[in-house]
Amino acid sequence: MSLQGPGFSTPTRRSVTTIPVGTPSSIMRQSIGPGFASSKLQQPSTPSRGLPRPSSAASNARPKMPSIATGSKSLASRPQKSRPSLAGMSLKLSPSTPTIPAARVAPRQSVVKSPPSTQSGSPLSLKSSKTPSRALASSTRSAQKSFPDTPQQSRKPSNSSLSLRETIAKAKAARRSDASKQSLSSDFPGLAVASSGGTIDHGFDFGLPVDPFGQQSSDTDNKGLLRKRIDAARTDGRLNIAAMGLKDIPGEVLKMYDLDPNAASSVEWYESVDLVRLIAADNEIEEISDWVFPDVDPRDNAEEGSDSRGCQFGGLETLDLHGNLMKSVPIGLRRLERLSTLNLSNNKLAAGALQVVCQIRSIRDLKLANNDLSGELRSEIGDLTNLESLDVHGNRIVSLPETLGNLTRLRILNVAENLIISLPFEALSRLPLTELIATKNNISGALMPTNIDTLATLQVLSVANNALTCLSASGNLILPAIRQVNIMGNRISYLPEVSSWTQLMTLAAEDNNISEVPEGFTSLQKLRTADFTGNSFVRINEHIGMMENLEVFRVANNPLRERNFLTMATDDLKRILRCRLAPEEEFGTADEFDAQEEVVIKSNGMASLGDSDGVWQVKAGGILDRSSASLRTLEWSDVERVAAKHEIKTVELHHNHLLQVPPALSCFAITLTSLNLTHNEFKAGEYLQVELALPQLRDLNISSNTIASLDPLLLHLSAPSLEKLDVSFNRVRAIPVLRRRFPRLITLLASDNAIEEINVDAMRGLKTADLSSNDIAHLPPRLGLVHSIRQLDLRGNRFRVPRYTVLEKGTEAVMGWLRDKVPVGEREDGYGEEVVEGE
Repeated sequence: MSLQGPGFSTPTRRSVTTIPVGTPSSIMRQSIGPGFASSKLQQPSTPSRGLPRPSSAASNARPKMPSIATGSKSLASRPQKSRPSLAGMSLKLSPSTPTIPAARVAPRQSVVKSPPSTQSGSPLSLKSSKTPSRALASSTRSAQKSFPDTPQQSRKPSNSSLSLRETIAKAKAARRSDASKQSLSSDFPGLAVASSGGTIDHGFDFGLPVDPFGQQSSDTDNKGLLRKRIDAARTDGRLNIAAMGLKDIPGEVLKMYDLDPNAASSVEWYESVDLVRLIAADNEIEEISDWVFPDVDPRDNAEEGSDSRGCQFGGLETLDLHGNLMKSVPIGLRRLERLSTLNLSNNKLAAGALQVVCQIRSIRDLKLANNDLSGELRSEIGDLTNLESLDVHGNRIVSLPETLGNLTRLRILNVAENLIISLPFEALSRLPLTELIATKNNISGALMPTNIDTLATLQVLSVANNALTCLSASGNLILPAIRQVNIMGNRISYLPEVSSWTQLMTLAAEDNNISEVPEGFTSLQKLRTADFTGNSFVRINEHIGMMENLEVFRVANNPLRERNFLTMATDDLKRILRCRLAPEEEFGTADEFDAQEEVVIKSNGMASLGDSDGVWQVKAGGILDRSSASLRTLEWSDVERVAAKHEIKTVELHHNHLLQVPPALSCFAITLTSLNLTHNEFKAGEYLQVELALPQLRDLNISSNTIASLDPLLLHLSAPSLEKLDVSFNRVRAIPVLRRRFPRLITLLASDNAIEEINVDAMRGLKTADLSSNDIAHLPPRLGLVHSIRQLDLRGNRFRVPRYTVLEKGTEAVMGWLRDKVPVGEREDGYGEEVVEGE
């Protein structure tokens, strides 16, 4: 059988007809030769409905295909109907194949095969591995691509396509709108085109919101947040409305306790508690209305029918208003009888505001930093007898009143960055201060006067960036509890003797005129950091190399003869200094005191003096130093000769071989105020066997011996002015009632002994008691009723309760814990306050 027409030639039987992919199905039917019928593919018994019916002449010939006249048109497509599967047929025509008019086909020799560059464009062979039906379907799809103008059956687009088209349309419209606006702006440069949102549209739209980081808070958002915080405050008593841009206290806060039973609320009326903490910091509040804190006695009930709300915030314990614009405080604050913490820093308060603040007698923590306080601090500050922390830094205060001495509980005083000329140490010495910060003021000369040489409880002293020339006018400064000293940026030329600073850990003395380390510096066992940068050091004491705990020692920018020491690491410096020491050199014998005022007195050369060079030294301030001299006793003649010419106030006899307290010390009875007998050979109860009267003695240090009892002191020592007694690092087993013999004793240091129990009566009247590292098995609850104690250290003992976490919170926490263990009926007001004759 052959396809008729001028454009076809009769192919050889069973020859392979190659049809380019993309040929329409109508042309494909004309291109298939008569060999297709006799191929291995089976012809279906019933002709397909999509094929033309064969003529009667050709119907008898089974393998022949119907002939198509030249120029004939394609058969009209029938409506799509469901039909049985045609699987297995040699040809499968898709019912959706479009009807295309017959076209002329070039002669066979002019047919050019498609290059097999891609799979979709590769020639389709009837002998390929694909089934004929798949090949024909693929060729049909290719034909649709090859003839774009061919009408296709319409399909409903998917939702994603519709949305994509809408997005493209909107983008084009926006682009046209932006182009018109840009052309308008170029024609009229002074005209700004604004978008619908109210902001200037410059033609850039990245799809971001106007406030992507939520920095522009609206009133609606603030009200919603405020409502949530008020609801939470009704149940927990803490309200935080800080950093909300408030001009005053919102009305919702004033009505937070006006509960409406018909209103929808997440808080029931019975869940409401008193407000104890109010934080309204970092706002723009200029004035607080009297409606918030009315000047009404909380014990007076409001009259029925009156508009007064009374003092509805009378239960406040913490009030934080720092970082506002307040120039005055409401007078009603004085009615807050439970207020313990008040923060008014970073406002614009003048000195008149203290008139109201000083009437809040319950305050324990007061912060008035960075305000407009000027002149002398008001004397009414002394009325705050419960005050423990006072911070007035960053003002223009010139002086402090003497009434500070009335603040018997004050522990922290911060007066930095003011204009203060001097500090009232006569008043401050009576306080249990632990921190004194007075940096960046105008203090000049000596920090402490001659009559003040002891601060028993001070732990932190910071007087940097002033004009000081020395710390103490007497040349002697006893700081037994000091841990940090910052004196940088002054004009100090020398430091006092520091052997009593046994707890010192950090010494910052940069930018001064100090020429050598202070006396007793190398005996500080707990010192970790010492900075003498920018001073006048010429040489370094070799004994610094023996300070094992010293980790940082800086001497940069000093006129040292050995310049390599300026930048040398601390460990390397200590190693070099150790190598310069003699193998058997005694501790402290190599110190030289060239810059000190001293009087040399020749001894009579007695061997009992244990003095190799026959020289006694009396330093400025009446200090007699006979430490580390291998003494076993003091001869009366030598002591009398010194006492006849000098007023000896301090005697240093530590690191010797004394077996008893030298009776010859009575020659200094009229003037002696401090006696150091540490590191001797006192044993048991034999260290004092004769009467010794020292009426002016205020500080006695007999630590680091082998004393087992304090009874010899009670029997033979007469020291009515004794204020501090240090018996640490001994073998004491019990603490007797010392104040019967020493009525002015307020500081007792008895750590690292063998004390097994605490006598409550022995603690009465003491302000500082260190009983750490002993063998105390339990704490008597009545110790919590000793109200005179301000500092109590009980760490390192054997008792298990209270726990270590309670001890770490400090003295107040321990004393409160002990008071809670005392039955209510046994709690007596004023227990522990002892009235002593002569005080």
